[in-house]
Order: sequence, then C-alpha cells, then structure tokens
Amino acid sequence: STKTFSRQLTIQNRPIANPMVNYNLCEESTDSAAFDLSTKNSEILGNQSSLNYSVSYYSNLQDAQNKQNPLPNTYINASNPETVFARIQTRTNDGCYDITNFDLIVNKKPILESNLELIYCSDTFPNKITLSSGNMSPINNLTYLWSTSETTESIQVNTEGTYNVEVSTVFNCKSKRTIKVKNSEIAKINYTINGEI
Repeated sequence: STKTFSRQLTIQNRPIANPMVNYNLCEESTDSAAFDLSTKNSEILGNQSSLNYSVSYYSNLQDAQNKQNPLPNTYINASNPETVFARIQTRTNDGCYDITNFDLIVNKKPILESNLELIYCSDTFPNKITLSSGNMSPINNLTYLWSTSETTESIQVNTEGTYNVEVSTVFNCKSKRTIKVKNSEIAKINYTINGEI
C-alpha cells in the first residue's frame, strides 16, 4: 500500500543587500556625531518591501553574521571614519540574509575666531574698516556668506551695525561669527585755565 503525505512549502527569495553610500554628518563634538542608522534602511532595501524584510546594523562582520549586539538606531560613532555592517533578512527566516557595509564619516566644521566688537571712528567717514571671517581652519574650498550678502573671506564697512558671517565646507558643515561695529567720535577736550600763564 502507498501512503501520501502533504506539506506546505514556502519558498522565499534570498534578500539582496543593495550597495550603500557612506553616511556623512557634520561634527557635533570632537570627531563624533549622532547617526540615525534607520535612514539607511530604504537604501539597503531598494525595491524590496520592509513588510517582508528587516534591516539591522552592527559594528563588525561577525556580529552581523550571528545577528548579535545590534547597534541602536541613533548611534554615536566610536571612531572616524567607522565601518558599519548592515544585515537584511526575511522576517520569517533568520537564516535567509545578506550583508553589506558602509562608512560613517564625521566632517569637521570650520574653526573661526570668537565674536568681536570693533569701534569705528565716525570722523574718518567714508573710510572703511575690514571685517574678517576669522577663519583658522586648514580646510580647503570654504564658502562665505555675510549678512550683507557678500561672499568674500573679508568685507569692508563704514557704518555701525551687527555683521554676521556663515562659513561652510563642501559638506555643508557651517560655523558662524558675529562682529559688532560701534560708532565713536573723536573726544573733545574742554578745559579752563586758572591762574597766570
């Protein structure tokens, strides 16, 4: 005699970890920043549905392979740059997964001199004084935007006011400096002579 048994079999497509671009942020404190790793989910998923696949992140390949010690969604980097491993897997089968990696990169902000107050002698008008962004960074290709709409490293002014400059890197990391200019007139001396000269 012959007995027949049936069993339902589900075949799942193996997930594909799509290539990732590096994650750049501007420095929040020395060489560190808070990265929201979940913003990379759609990149690794591509056209794969998050209903069928989950994504998690790890600090090394072994942890990613073993699915242990996942990183939190908001992660402060431990080094700069730092390689992070992303694991995509089917929601119903831990053994069906793929892994890729990318770097977390913290970009430095421009270093500027501190805010400043200057005196402009109004008797010298219309002569101008020079205001500098105060850039002390070794960073190349900086851009400058003053509150006057000028885009040079320094500007010349001859009126009282508050002048702000925003200095940006190619990664759009920004620092700001404020310079206050106050008017002053030449002092006038009043005197009285007592006694004989």
